[in-house]
Amino acid sequence: MMPKAFLELGAEIILCSEGCKGIKNSKEEGIIPRVLILSTLQGKPSREKAKIGIFGINPGPHLPFERLYYRDILKKHGLLTAEYNKSNAIKAFKEIHDIWVSEFIRNYRNYPSHYRYFANILELIKKAKDCFNLREEDTILLGELVYCESKNVRVPLPTETLQKCIEKFLGRVLDFIEGDLILCLGWESYEIMKKLTKKRKIHEKIFPDIAEKLKNKKILGLYHPTGSPKFYSYFKDNKKPVTERSLNPELCETIKDFLKSSKRYGFIKKENNALKIVE
Repeated sequence: MMPKAFLELGAEIILCSEGCKGIKNSKEEGIIPRVLILSTLQGKPSREKAKIGIFGINPGPHLPFERLYYRDILKKHGLLTAEYNKSNAIKAFKEIHDIWVSEFIRNYRNYPSHYRYFANILELIKKAKDCFNLREEDTILLGELVYCESKNVRVPLPTETLQKCIEKFLGRVLDFIEGDLILCLGWESYEIMKKLTKKRKIHEKIFPDIAEKLKNKKILGLYHPTGSPKFYSYFKDNKKPVTERSLNPELCETIKDFLKSSKRYGFIKKENNALKIVE
């Protein structure tokens, strides 16, 4: 059984009704906050805390069949109204979460184009698991800084929205990561996480409680798995799909060097045809 506190948090996230700026959130349309996953690398729901946390800035647009699926689950559990039963909310989140684990984690290679974000990052994590000191049975956590999709993917999220979602959820999500590494996907999520460790303002607020939870963790940024073509510099065999490529050996060495170093944070960039850590 998954941790009760995790299921409660997940239920709260998928039913969040803050009405933040710049996002889409409509239970009636099946557009819900999403992507909080606690799973083994093999693709099984986990009872353990994670060795690595992996964070994007926010999820991409829902696919049409996703919206139908989420709406059906919310309707089945009586969650399309403002008033709802907490235990039903937990059941709905668990049902959705188990599908995420099955399809996004265990069977991601079946959907390399539909779920390219998951296919790309999981292919990297699995091929680099020794570099990260991970085993197949170890737990990973996938999350977001903001759990709602953007109203317009070409427009940056309002800082007020970032502040609100970070304040409401991030501290509690971090409680489920016992390892000392946070991976940030994309420069934007890396910069925000770095600000949080340094107790810098997000919008108008500083988050000392989050900084405290991050104080013994390293923050490592990677190119976004779908938002940056430079993500593919982490692999060889550029003409093949990511699922058929081998890892760039430079990447493993760069990861290991970072983990052994005294650096708190760094981003793996490609510069002058070589991978290097920049802050």
